[in-house]
Amino acid sequence: MDVMNEIKLDFNDRIEKVLSWKEWSVGDVAQDFDDKKLYTSLFHSIDSDTLNVTDDSMLNIFVLLGAKPDKSNEEMFNKFKFEDSAVPSGSFRRIDDTEEFLDQAIGHMIEFINLSTYIYLRLGYMKQKKRQRNMLKFLIVAAATMYNELYSIRGKIAFAYYFKKIIQNSDNLTKKITPYNKKSWKGEFAKYTEETKEDISFLLAGSDVAKPIPIANIVLVCGKMTDPDLLPLEERYFIESGIADLQKQDYNPIFITTFL
Repeated sequence: MDVMNEIKLDFNDRIEKVLSWKEWSVGDVAQDFDDKKLYTSLFHSIDSDTLNVTDDSMLNIFVLLGAKPDKSNEEMFNKFKFEDSAVPSGSFRRIDDTEEFLDQAIGHMIEFINLSTYIYLRLGYMKQKKRQRNMLKFLIVAAATMYNELYSIRGKIAFAYYFKKIIQNSDNLTKKITPYNKKSWKGEFAKYTEETKEDISFLLAGSDVAKPIPIANIVLVCGKMTDPDLLPLEERYFIESGIADLQKQDYNPIFITTFL
């Protein structure tokens, strides 16, 4: 018997509100990445009639994205800064309202999933299957750590599982998948994490300089750093990505996440 999971009633309204922050159009992976274009149809896969999903549906990712962040108002205010769309680019502000924080968290996840979809599909378009597998591994680890940072540690591994499935099946998001199994996926995810750490260490080869990985006009940057906002202070691995314009020597980061 299929297990039914409930997507929160107001989730669709929240997605529509957050998507309205930009004038999105449909993107083509044969061209350079454009942060005003959607390369995934995931966020158009939900409507007011889609409130219950079976455990073999990729749309379970919406159940996790609709969860309330497990953070106090004080933690929200002190730990996070968000770009303020109401003022010129480059301005940031802190917030301590749970509802507004969830809007921002979902907005960041939309940007992350959209960029990740582009990276995966672009490498497939370029017929670089080995790089595609390696980049997916990096992105899965980044997905889990971003969920941990913005939501809670609870659910981060499940989020990574559904994230992997939606990236791999972006052409058919209604496809049935193997239901999430915490025991088996936990071991697989631990392997991805360990291999990602090994790969980053290998890329650095003893250097303290972060390693950029170009993909079209996107750069994925991997390295190690000490994050002054996290205690105890210790060296952490990081993965970030953004749009690079080499001619203008300009780099616009879209996401960054750190992990031990």
